[in-house]
Amino acid sequence: MEAQRQAIIVGAGKVGKNLVQLLPQTWSIFLIDLSEEKLSSFADFPNVRTICRDASSRLVLQKAEPTASTVVFITAISDELNKECARVIKEAFHTEEIVSILQNPEELGALVENEVIDISKIVALHMSNQVAATTFKGIGIGLGKGEIRQITVLTSSAAIGMPLKELKPQRWLVAAIYRNQSLIVPHGDSTLQARDRVLLVGDPEILDSEEQFIRGGRVLFPTQYGQNIGYIELEEKHKQEMNWLEENTLASHSIQLKAQDFDVQKKEEEMISKSLHTDNIGCLILPPKPISWVARMGLTRSPQNQILLSSRVPVLIPRGTLPYKKILMAVGTQEHAPTVASIAVDLSRQFEASLTSLSIVTPHSDEKDTEELEKIPKKIAQIARSNGIELERVVDKGNPIHKIREHAANYDLLILGYSKASRNNIFNPDISMHLLHDTPCSTLFIPWDAARR
Repeated sequence: MEAQRQAIIVGAGKVGKNLVQLLPQTWSIFLIDLSEEKLSSFADFPNVRTICRDASSRLVLQKAEPTASTVVFITAISDELNKECARVIKEAFHTEEIVSILQNPEELGALVENEVIDISKIVALHMSNQVAATTFKGIGIGLGKGEIRQITVLTSSAAIGMPLKELKPQRWLVAAIYRNQSLIVPHGDSTLQARDRVLLVGDPEILDSEEQFIRGGRVLFPTQYGQNIGYIELEEKHKQEMNWLEENTLASHSIQLKAQDFDVQKKEEEMISKSLHTDNIGCLILPPKPISWVARMGLTRSPQNQILLSSRVPVLIPRGTLPYKKILMAVGTQEHAPTVASIAVDLSRQFEASLTSLSIVTPHSDEKDTEELEKIPKKIAQIARSNGIELERVVDKGNPIHKIREHAANYDLLILGYSKASRNNIFNPDISMHLLHDTPCSTLFIPWDAARR
């Protein structure tokens, strides 16, 4: 049979009363205070015995029968009393678990080896959590260094609908999902929904960027995919654009990758993705190349397009239109709009650039398709506004490939999504593949259905 746990609580004020109510009723508790009136309010607690004496006295503490395994909570208003109680009980009874609160923790004194609760810090953190309303850091749990966090998933999060296994976490994990007052114990196929409360556990430094990505609103390109920029066979003029991108984003380094590792005739798609993951690549830069006639006709995919689909990270085709002060975002479906928009908004903020959304109504669009398409700019505008960005919205009609090129001529950076599910043929061309090879400005492709960490 498990031995009964014992606790000593110094101070019968509000903190002491809350402790009595929170601790298991199976615990044996001694409550020490100088006020008979305060102690009398605990008469209905059968597991609580009271002592009306000065808790800094060794003889008084001895009446509470402390041992090395006794848990001691010191909650008096006076810092001096708290420090003296901690010193006496530690030296006289060798008690190991002592938790004390302090109003002014600058001089810890005898509490230096004990668990100290800084009241002002706890109150400030709690108030901050209430104002933020989306991110909570654990108080009194674990190391207390931010390795345990609870966040609320915003409607702008690119992680919504994404299986957790696609996040490929390293040194962190999603420990729990709270949805509609229910606990979900997550697994690899679990997905997140807007307004979910998510418990994250991991390295505090890693969690800073992971939290932003999963929460949404303020993603930090390219760190939601990787810390570095990778490039293959760039000319000097394109390296200048790469250097500018590195300097103006949160990327750590630029890494030259071996062309043979991206030979789509010899390498499987998974190997290409794995290679980028190993080098922690968050954005891949490929040199501009024309499209072959067989790829244009839909008879095959171009090597560039195969690398794009295999990489599962953002891919930039540099065309020298920097600095990026005017950004155009082309979105075609409700499904991929949040992912593309979240990154476009982040880059607009980082580059201090204007942002425009472009939606194209095709000649074959029916009334329902048009209605759905008209909803997209409104959703993007909401994401942008939540991040302090004013969005200009443009809707045009015609061939999507031709219209996107036409509008992109007036911008420095074009951003659009890509997916492995896309198909290319003469009757239904893959828009991303054609724009991969021919746009009037630098173009960034975002993998909207397979984000990788």
